[in-house]
Amino acid sequence: MSKKFITFDGQIIGDGGLTLLSIETETYSNLYSVDLDGTNDYLQTVNTFNTLDNEDTWVISSWVKFNSLVAEPLFYLPTGTGTFFTWVRSNGVIDASYSFGSSYSRSTTQLQVGDWNHVCIRLFPTGNRYTKFQIWVNGVEGDTSNYFGANDFGTSSGKLYVGWNNSTGYGEFNVDELAVFIGDVSPLDIYNQNNGIPGDLNEFSTTPSNWWRMGDNNDGTGTTITDQGSNGNDITLINGATFVTDVPT
Repeated sequence: MSKKFITFDGQIIGDGGLTLLSIETETYSNLYSVDLDGTNDYLQTVNTFNTLDNEDTWVISSWVKFNSLVAEPLFYLPTGTGTFFTWVRSNGVIDASYSFGSSYSRSTTQLQVGDWNHVCIRLFPTGNRYTKFQIWVNGVEGDTSNYFGANDFGTSSGKLYVGWNNSTGYGEFNVDELAVFIGDVSPLDIYNQNNGIPGDLNEFSTTPSNWWRMGDNNDGTGTTITDQGSNGNDITLINGATFVTDVPT
């Protein structure tokens, strides 16, 4: 028996000569990271980084592989009420401070040269001033913290820098899948999402406000990393920072 179909404009046609169209769905893949050489390479947002302005609940998620271990900057952001600064010590421990040096949190896990690690910085409002500012490495919360010297984040006064401390310090590491969530997304859930390697962050109920895939949405070419989050603040590669095919596996 012949079948009849109604087209988009209301016409009734038979099934002769119809061709079925296949619909392709985009699947997540991770092929690129960015390599910083420790000499003068770094990344910076194109515009002032205001995602964290006056927020009291957020998570910064990233995958990093350090190629040396000296005192190296990871993230740097100036605000009107102090500086947010994250760095790795020569023993592989990560510190994050805001809004001054004695207001910090510290990781328990020590990073090793040449290993990919998932690093999250989390501000969590229900904790007290000694527990609300946290560093998680590979799903493990750090247990060494001083205190958080503010009720929430201030208003940003500049761009977000990756691998530079806005002075003479540069980081020698690879960075991949850097994302910022506004809301309480569990660092452990991010780490476990794809069995300890990066996954599609849009699968979370709270999706990223910023998500820089470090080349995967730019075919590993050029000097711009397109922000896949809702805030649309792209990142620029500075002084020869390069896309490479070295990723967490």
